[in-house]
Parts: sequence; structure tokens; C-alpha cells
Amino acid sequence: MRRRRAIEPNSFLTRILPWRRRRPAPVFLGDKVFAATHRGKIIYLPPTDLDLTPRILRDGVWEPHVERVIRKNLRRGDIAIDAGANVGYHTLAMAEAVGKEGHIHAFEANPDLTALLAATMYANGFSDWHGAGRVTIHHGAVMDRSGVVTMASAPGHFASGFVMSDSVGPGGDYSQRINVRAVTLDDALADRVAKVDLIRMDIEGSEPLALQGARALIARSPEVRIVMEWFVDMMRARADVEATVGWLVGQGFRFWVIRPNGRLKAIEPASAPSLPPCDLFLSRRRG
Repeated sequence: MRRRRAIEPNSFLTRILPWRRRRPAPVFLGDKVFAATHRGKIIYLPPTDLDLTPRILRDGVWEPHVERVIRKNLRRGDIAIDAGANVGYHTLAMAEAVGKEGHIHAFEANPDLTALLAATMYANGFSDWHGAGRVTIHHGAVMDRSGVVTMASAPGHFASGFVMSDSVGPGGDYSQRINVRAVTLDDALADRVAKVDLIRMDIEGSEPLALQGARALIARSPEVRIVMEWFVDMMRARADVEATVGWLVGQGFRFWVIRPNGRLKAIEPASAPSLPPCDLFLSRRRG
């Protein structure tokens, strides 16, 4: 009788990883690593990264709780925004969810990551050689005004680059500096998007500024849902967090914390400024 292979402990992570045991082996290509996500999508990763790269190489997954909420709240034909797309892990999930009828606008400020993002979208057939297709890539930091900003990053931590300001210096190991173009969602998409169905934001504390730069887009998108990193200390150094919450409430949004298993926990908006670092889901109705 054949012996049965031992079953791993039942957990949220193992349940969502059907590709975990049969994904193609990663390949080192010098300036990038070829790998596959748990859904079998090609993704190119920075080889020296210590955050996102090891987790995707091991499990094929990054922030599964966020991915679950994104996929649940996107339908075929939807229009979505990925602000802080990095190498495109969540962009892939979004592009797959909206299908050929939908469209994703992906924004990334770091030029090294933008190159990997473009390669990933091309390899999966979501954009062509010239950048046209289901995913449009925008080079720039999403902010509350257009111009030029300085971005600081730390060697080995490609997911934590942030926009500097008079009150936000590099600190710690954030020794790398680069000037990048700043854009607003209202300006970048004014002639491209009538309304948007979902906005994902992970831009290291600049989320309140990016929301202010999308006021017109949000106003004309009654069904929009927002999935965003919520790190109050980083945001407070750049914006008035209480005022941001008040403006969102005034726009009709309700607030949920995204739990580690991807489920939503409703919260009172007034409690948002005192939350520990987490991810939030915002909607004018339940998602």
C-alpha cells in the first residue's frame, strides 16, 4: 500500500497555494529573477531584495489577505488603479480579475521596479512591447500635486522606498536618493478614465496626499472601493490623518480593517487614527 504524503497544517496560506508544490523553479537572470506566483503567473523580481523576493520565491505569494480582498472586489470589465505597484504582484491579480474587457493603471516611482513591472506585464500578455494592453504603466510617484520629488530607499528593501519632504528625512539606512516625477491621479487619468471601480494604494505614508490628488476621480466614481496600507506614523508626518478620515467620511466611505485571513472587520472611522499598522478597505457600501 502506498503511504500517503504528510498533510501540512491547515492554514489560510496553505489553502490558497495550489501551485506551492509544483511551481516552476526560479531562475537567476543576472539583473532579475524569473519566478512564478501561486497562480502560475510569471513575475520578475529584484535579486537583492530582502522583503518581497524571498517570500515569492518560497511561496509564490505576497500579502495574501490583500490579494483576497482585491480579487473579491473586482469583476470583469472593471477599471482599477494600482498605486505603488512595485514589481506588479497585485497588478497581476487585478489584471487577471478584470479580464480583457477591463483595464489597470499601474503607478510606480522607482525606475528599477518600473522596469521589472513592465517586463512582468509583457511576459504575461497584459501589455505589448510598446506598453499598450490591459495594463498601462505610469512612471511617477502618486501625490497631491504634480512636479518633482525626491525618493529615498534602503539597499535590499525595495518595498519601502518613500517620498521625502521637509518634515520627512531619509533616516536609518535609507541612503539612496533619486528625483522622480510626481503625478496626481486626477491629472494622469482625466482624459482616460470616466470612473474607477477600485484603487489600491501602498505608497509608504503618502496615501492621504494621493487621495487628495484624486478628489475629482473619487467624486465621479460612486462605486469605487479603496484598499490601502494604513500606517499612521508615516502618514502623520505628511498629512493631517484626522482631516483625511473626516474627508473620506464626508465622501460617504465606511471603514474595515483587513484581517490576516482576508476577512473584513468593520470599524468606526474615528478609531482609524489610532490603529496600528494594517491594511484598510473603504467603500460606500459593503464590498
